Amino acid sequence: MLFTSSELLQFTDEEKRITPLTIKLDELAAALNLIPQTKKVPEKKLLPISQKEIKPVLVICPRSVICEDMDCSSRSLVQKTKIRDIPKVTLIKGTAIYKNVPLLTGECPKCLTLYSADHERVLKNAANKDVYLNSALYLKVGQSLWVDRIFSAAVLNGMYSFHGSASAIGEFWNNSFGTTDKENEYQITRRQVWKSFIQESVRSIASSHNPNNNLELDHNLKTSEVTEQAFNILGQNGHIHSATGHTCAECTHRYKSTVDVMPPDDEPQNTTSSEEMGVDFAPVTMVVVDGIVMGPTVSVLYNKIRLLN
Repeated sequence: MLFTSSELLQFTDEEKRITPLTIKLDELAAALNLIPQTKKVPEKKLLPISQKEIKPVLVICPRSVICEDMDCSSRSLVQKTKIRDIPKVTLIKGTAIYKNVPLLTGECPKCLTLYSADHERVLKNAANKDVYLNSALYLKVGQSLWVDRIFSAAVLNGMYSFHGSASAIGEFWNNSFGTTDKENEYQITRRQVWKSFIQESVRSIASSHNPNNNLELDHNLKTSEVTEQAFNILGQNGHIHSATGHTCAECTHRYKSTVDVMPPDDEPQNTTSSEEMGVDFAPVTMVVVDGIVMGPTVSVLYNKIRLLN
């Protein structure tokens, strides 16, 4: 018997019998010489555990599996392309780079609406329209490059916080993260950074009014045309929503007829005051100028080498 009568009275619960049972089975295996007494020496050095073998397989696909058109009655989507024709793209997820990621596109067999990971293509009034989804997890910023919303939000915040240009943001990312993984290293371009900024800002502005208010534009637009049509829809007649009704001493000033610092010459200056000219002053609307910030080219690496020598 595995347990004596006294042990059965002591371990009334079946779960409490597990520990003494395993001890007896271990002693029985040792008595039958089923457990080797000497440890075997490994034939070769054990390699470190590789996380690449257990990494998940990433797939970029639409978030919806059914057609969202009311007339289709939740009809299931089908794969647009054949298996052999599924494109493989590069995905930047945070700071990690993944290559050969399958890109899937769904299609409704009834209304022929195409469902992608970042937009939907619908047919309205005999013309194709692209619906920019605010809930998209990944954005297309190049012919074969996709990024997640963490990357696009970092580009948006970097430009606003540091006033950096698309070239500066791209160079920073390439030097910091583009070459860390030798197998999946990737260099982004200025155009791809600028496309990330446009895609993220358009969705951020659209979702600020209503999270379900997806921007709808014409199909197959250039980046400049996307910003133009988006401004006509979301621009509020040329007024910036966050600056509406705002005036302060930092962004509005009184009218001045002369500069604060006079040039060092003997030419007579116009010192007529605004009261004498009859010019009235009033708070002005803040104007935002969109441009590329260009900085001086400095060889920091060359200077460091000179200091070391």
